[in-house]
Amino acid sequence: MSYNFQLVSATIEDRLPDALPDGFDRSILLEDDFLDTVEPEKIDKRVDNAAVAFLFGRMADKRSICVRVEGVRPKLFFDCEGISFVDLKLELQSEVQRELSDASAGLHIEVKRFANFNGFEPDETTASGRKLHNYYQVEYPSVRAWRKAVNLRKEDDTAIREAHKANLPIPERKWRLAHEYNVDPMTRFIREHKLISGGWNVVTDTFSPKGIVTTCDVEVEAHASGIRGLKDRFDMAPYTVMYYDLETLSLDPENGGIIQVSLVFECQDKVEKHCVCLKNVSPLEGIILHCVPSEEALLRRVRRVVLSKDPDMVVAYNGVNFDNKFLAIRAEARHAAREKVNSFFYLSRFALRPSRLRELSLASSGMGDNKFDYIDVVGRATIDFFVKFKVDEPSEISWSLSHFTRKYIPGEDKEDMDYREIPILQAGSDDDRRRLASYCVHDSYLLHLLNKTRNIIVIILQFAQVFGVLPEWVYFRGQQVRFISQLLEAVRTLEALPLLIQTPPNGFVGMFDSEGFEGATVNEPLTGFYDEDPIATLDWKSLYPSIMLAHNLCHSTHVTREDLRALEGVVAHRVRTLGVHWKEVKRSDVEDSELLDDPKLRGILQKRRREAMINDKEGVSSAKRRKFTITKNEYESMDLALNSKTLVKLDDSPPPLEEEEGDNEAVYVQPYGEHTTYFTTKHRGILPTILENLLTERVRCKKEMKKNAKKAKELKETDPAQAALHAAMADVFDGRQLAVKVSANSVYGACGAGATGKCPNKDVSETVTFEGRETMVILKEILQDKYPGIVVIYGDTDSVMVKFDGVGSEISKCAKLAQEAADHVTEEFARRGYPDMILEFEKIFYPYLLLKKKRYIGLKYEPDGDDMICKGIDAKGVETERKDTLPFLKTIYMDVRNALMHNKDAIAAYEALEKHLWRLIRDEVPFEQLIMSKGLKSSYADPSTQVQCCVNEKKRKREPGSESAVGDRVWYVIVNGPDKAKTTELAEDPDYVQKNGLKLNRLWYFEHAILKPMSSLFSHIKKVNADKLFETVIAELKREKVGGTSLRGLVDAGASSSSSADPLLAPGKKHHVPRPPPPPVKRKKGGPR
Repeated sequence: MSYNFQLVSATIEDRLPDALPDGFDRSILLEDDFLDTVEPEKIDKRVDNAAVAFLFGRMADKRSICVRVEGVRPKLFFDCEGISFVDLKLELQSEVQRELSDASAGLHIEVKRFANFNGFEPDETTASGRKLHNYYQVEYPSVRAWRKAVNLRKEDDTAIREAHKANLPIPERKWRLAHEYNVDPMTRFIREHKLISGGWNVVTDTFSPKGIVTTCDVEVEAHASGIRGLKDRFDMAPYTVMYYDLETLSLDPENGGIIQVSLVFECQDKVEKHCVCLKNVSPLEGIILHCVPSEEALLRRVRRVVLSKDPDMVVAYNGVNFDNKFLAIRAEARHAAREKVNSFFYLSRFALRPSRLRELSLASSGMGDNKFDYIDVVGRATIDFFVKFKVDEPSEISWSLSHFTRKYIPGEDKEDMDYREIPILQAGSDDDRRRLASYCVHDSYLLHLLNKTRNIIVIILQFAQVFGVLPEWVYFRGQQVRFISQLLEAVRTLEALPLLIQTPPNGFVGMFDSEGFEGATVNEPLTGFYDEDPIATLDWKSLYPSIMLAHNLCHSTHVTREDLRALEGVVAHRVRTLGVHWKEVKRSDVEDSELLDDPKLRGILQKRRREAMINDKEGVSSAKRRKFTITKNEYESMDLALNSKTLVKLDDSPPPLEEEEGDNEAVYVQPYGEHTTYFTTKHRGILPTILENLLTERVRCKKEMKKNAKKAKELKETDPAQAALHAAMADVFDGRQLAVKVSANSVYGACGAGATGKCPNKDVSETVTFEGRETMVILKEILQDKYPGIVVIYGDTDSVMVKFDGVGSEISKCAKLAQEAADHVTEEFARRGYPDMILEFEKIFYPYLLLKKKRYIGLKYEPDGDDMICKGIDAKGVETERKDTLPFLKTIYMDVRNALMHNKDAIAAYEALEKHLWRLIRDEVPFEQLIMSKGLKSSYADPSTQVQCCVNEKKRKREPGSESAVGDRVWYVIVNGPDKAKTTELAEDPDYVQKNGLKLNRLWYFEHAILKPMSSLFSHIKKVNADKLFETVIAELKREKVGGTSLRGLVDAGASSSSSADPLLAPGKKHHVPRPPPPPVKRKKGGPR
């Protein structure tokens, strides 16, 4: 018999779970005491010295299904050279002897032939044109044994990486080098059997399993050869999603129990709301209430509802930081005195195996460090929308449910309830608990609305299909897992003969490097306020993927052998010239005997340091840690060995920057050599082929999306049911094209991942950025040749901002020239042999305020047919776009930029600034506008220097459980204190400050949070000078702090009107009389400060 099903979850187990007795009535599993009535069937849990794959899904007829596949053996690959079959088997079995279940459960080894993925080796005699090598394919009898072997290799990697970091001799590997040990067994199973995770699959020739082990409607067994994916089927099965939330009497599970759990089920367009409540609750319309007398009964009822509804996916919001661990700890506490596991834990689709609380670590540059807790409900995909939003929208000021509800669901919001109200309501009347239940259910229902609005589940399923990973891995595993899955399929299928992702003897290129490499070109910005000329933006279409396509950059085209570099089609890329790293140190930290006194070297370093300091005046970075290029003559005059650190004396160092201390008179120097990479263009690489296929697929998906959206619109009135189906398919293809886009853009990042990557190649990434820099240089030359007088005012990574000569203020004329310029550059690159390089006209800014690299504001216009439509203000890198910006500063910035952008009025911008600063002086700024936040990492070199750590520790001591978790943001304010007190001493929890009536330190806010960004902005506005205003604000706030008489009335209307010159304006500019500050407002006693 055959079954079609949508695969939503899967697992590989070393042993079969306990089986239900023959003829067992499954409804008994819903009973609270089912553990006392079920006697597990005695079956052989080992299966043919191999693991078992369980595939869970939903069929079109709404039945759930589990497909069991026995005989799964995780694999590793080893070099044949230098060791015999017998010796290798003895060696590898000795490594995992404890993990082998018995003497017969040995390793299966056979010889396979592969071409190498890492390093191009041509051989015209083979079908693929690549040289073939013999490798031992080693199959392990269990995931446990395989994992032990892999961990041993990772220990070697860690030791080598640490030696590289410490500049110590590289240790020998203790364990034989393995290949493809970064491929998870589940990933390999999905790819080898061509399954479509998150999509439709068919299983044929099924047979009855020995013992039923799951709660699924259908449980069958099949051979691996009988399963395959259905590539052309894109509809959605009628899967069930469960959204859950809980309410507790305390934030600490050790001190307070669970009082309510809401469970909202969604299947297609039907929604069913449940709430399991401790004690009686007045009826709520549209909600099924389950009222129970105890917490233990509550947990059991939750389990009963979950099993009866049988969800395919379970979704929480921030359950990874609260709900999941709280549930597990309370369930264990309620059952501590009994021998058996609490029946609550039997939530998964394994009928007689309890779920467990697990911890997952996830770190990235955008998300920071995170530790997540989840309950492994096998057979049900575990998803957390908090993690999804944190990954996808890392720059948000908040990742709260309330924030995203307001952002994406107009008219809806999370009900505001202080957690301290919850115990009071729970101890109250039935009506009080009804309010609590309404609050609890609404939070779960909001997740349903977010999914409906943002198409989240469909997108997750499309990501799973495109990347070849399980749906729950899309956000719970990193980008590298996605990449390695795509790569594994590609190396086995894209060429006539399979390739192996072999690990080179010295590791992947860049695998152990702690140093980065030079990034994309950023043309020095011609800063200023462009209020008289439109600025056109020209962008490369998918620049880095296009470069990889144009230059055929890939591990498989990387020519690493010197004897092959002279072959036809091999292109050299000189990605790095001679250079020097330096790091300044204090003379007080080193002995004079350690210093090298070399006048020539000192002269070169001092010259470069001065240059760096000049370039840094407008920047954030300092000259303390930099690198610069040198000439061969300069290098030879230094008389230094490459890659050797030397401490050099700098007695005559120039004056330091203001924020630097003055005793940095020595510098560590580490020269590095030039570097050239080589890639063949005669044999198409694996990664370029992947990119070509992805780009083709995205075009197809966008076409299907538009076709279905159009059909849905046409049928809306005449056939609503068909219209809904087409609308659903439009959502599917929209999610798929997004997944394909993310996939294409992640290939470059995976190559440059270095220490965190599963298959990095620094030479590929470095060549991509090098060619990107070259591309921007050529682009600039082409534009200047074609358009005399054109000015490139800024260029960043993949785009340039240009000012055409003679355009004036005509936006349409600028747009026409910009489109012409984009077409001309594209044609020129195609003529030079790079048809994949496509330049596009994207938008026009008018006016445009360019502050520095990666920081600008502009009023944006985009093409709309033959017209240019204003799309509002676009800002990058400025304070309004940063999640850690003081809210009051954002308010100031918004008003100032609106005056500049919409009105081109520098005077109005100045007045907006002045108005807000006088509000600060008069203590009229709302308390919530002065609350700041910082993310909490898993570790710091010195937590006592970190504001967020200090505030979090204060919260923990005052109320255990109220502190933030790793990955969360810690909110704080700055209060008054001694003049020389550190910021960490002045920082406090906002709730504590309000409760105790502490005053905020407004002088600190101005000097540390407002002055620098506002000074930087107005330094580019030539029509006004805000320096005098800043001085006045500081004087006022200082005077008030020491208790002196305020000078608030110093600038009044009469004084302003009698002045013949205004010191607040730039000399020679039109005179403007600033409005007098409004009179001070008296505060009520005890009001917020």
